[in-house]
Amino acid sequence: MNFNDAHAWLEGRGYAVRFRVESWAECLVSGDGERWLGVGVTEIDALVDAVSKMFPSRAARALFDDALAALAPSPELAAPPAAGPVEEPAPTDPVSSEAPASEALAPQAPPPTPRAPPPRPLDVRADPWLDEIDELLSEISAREGALAMSTPVRQRLVITGWIADARRAQDEFPEEERVRSMVARVAARLSRLCRVWWCGSVRALQVDRRPEAVLSELPYRCDAPAHRWADVAELASQMLDRMEREDAAHGRDDSGWSDGGALSPPPADADAMLREVVAGIEAIAGSAETFPPRESPDAKLLARWVARLRWLRGALVDGAMWAYALGRCRHWAERDRVKYAEAAALLEPSHRPDAAWATIFASQGKDRERRKLVKEVLSCAPAVKDHPGAPVLLAWLQRALPLADTHHRQIVELMTPFRAELAAMDASTVEGFDRRLRRRFSLLQRDLGADVAELPEAAEAPQAEPAAAAEAVEAVESPFLLAVRGRTHGSRALFISNRSDPMLQDRLLRVLEFSELDWCEADVKRTQAAEQKVAAGAYDFVLAATGFLSHSVDGRLAKVCRTHEVPYVRVERGRPMTCVRSLARDLGIRA
Repeated sequence: MNFNDAHAWLEGRGYAVRFRVESWAECLVSGDGERWLGVGVTEIDALVDAVSKMFPSRAARALFDDALAALAPSPELAAPPAAGPVEEPAPTDPVSSEAPASEALAPQAPPPTPRAPPPRPLDVRADPWLDEIDELLSEISAREGALAMSTPVRQRLVITGWIADARRAQDEFPEEERVRSMVARVAARLSRLCRVWWCGSVRALQVDRRPEAVLSELPYRCDAPAHRWADVAELASQMLDRMEREDAAHGRDDSGWSDGGALSPPPADADAMLREVVAGIEAIAGSAETFPPRESPDAKLLARWVARLRWLRGALVDGAMWAYALGRCRHWAERDRVKYAEAAALLEPSHRPDAAWATIFASQGKDRERRKLVKEVLSCAPAVKDHPGAPVLLAWLQRALPLADTHHRQIVELMTPFRAELAAMDASTVEGFDRRLRRRFSLLQRDLGADVAELPEAAEAPQAEPAAAAEAVEAVESPFLLAVRGRTHGSRALFISNRSDPMLQDRLLRVLEFSELDWCEADVKRTQAAEQKVAAGAYDFVLAATGFLSHSVDGRLAKVCRTHEVPYVRVERGRPMTCVRSLARDLGIRA
């Protein structure tokens, strides 16, 4: 397809053709209520993609190509005359060459228009591959939310596997424009995710990158050669299996983070907290499309945002919004690791807090309240000029002595002018003092008159919070797990994977309380039998371990479930909490 001819033909029929070029190209063809958007690596690819949507059938595209072939070639594209000796025009008889004026003005027949070469015929063998790429785009849409909340190294590995899967078709049909256009759509989609998530470079997305040049950026060393994109896709899948096994062995959760045990309970209003963090980030950085960010935040503020986002991972929040926020934070921290050292440490997937995030944030809230109380109490201590009596002193001490575990020295200093009055009092007879306050009052009497600089800050060592409280926090079940269980309890489900896993099957039965959970290994015969049972209404849910399934199997199962209105839930590798989150997402359950 000639770019200039296609552009001119469309505009000649009233369509406006506009392009936008950033890291990739977009082409918008619009007119008279129609709007067609094409995406590609170059403007030509984007226009081809838009045209393929305008003329989706083979017959329609053939008519379009015939219309282009009938056009005269653009002057600037016309081939120059062949180099060679220039023949002198034959001499003419000046008399015979003269012609009547009427003959000179007679209209001349236009020269014949050379026809453009016929368009390259479509290779129908590429159609199944195009269908697979289309199914891959659907899979990316379904899995994007879960992957958004994974660690950067896992994100890069999965994205490498996706683009390698798409580029397998280029190995088979390197000259097919439709294949190039579809692969460009996948690459553009994944490139944007990398930029928003700030997960690092994925070289396989570069249009001129060859399979063997991708191996160096994979997370594990690989000695096997990779001459085709199918080799890279297989290596990415194998490495993802290895990564998940290693994560499980080191106590990391399904997404690769080490703080999975600290996520429960989630924030009471997780959506509001996420909106607050995103609003703060956008006020400084701009929207997700603003790059690079306009300004940089304060170091303490960035660390507070990161800590909140780590906690929010345990709630069912918008994965895209969460990943955008964390990606911005990661961008700032990587730009200046000295200034943002605290935030950078919190961003590390290996970071594991000493207690549940809920306990940490509650403790921070209590610390703020205590600082406010200390300032208020110490600022209103009795003054000598007011000549306060014993009732006034004791009333103030009743408020101040609970703070003596951290401010004993300041209390002694403020009460030193009243040493005589306080020394005459009997702590055991003071009304309103419990045993703890009486003990602290006795320590105050002992230290009055001593050198204040030599006194300890605390009257006594603060008592540690009981560990049982933190353990109870971690033992609380996730709120959306209870909500999901309310929908799955007593229902019939089918789980489809490429392997048998009785232990996982038993765990899912217990966690989700299915009445039945059939297991199907995804070979051809068993998958066909499962599709027939779905069509017969045997199941209320179908859970698909898409991390183990081919795109063709996934697409076929999704279509069957959609036809018969059975929820089809993509659950990555099928870990219990991933299943819970995926079910909650598809059922519209919010934490």
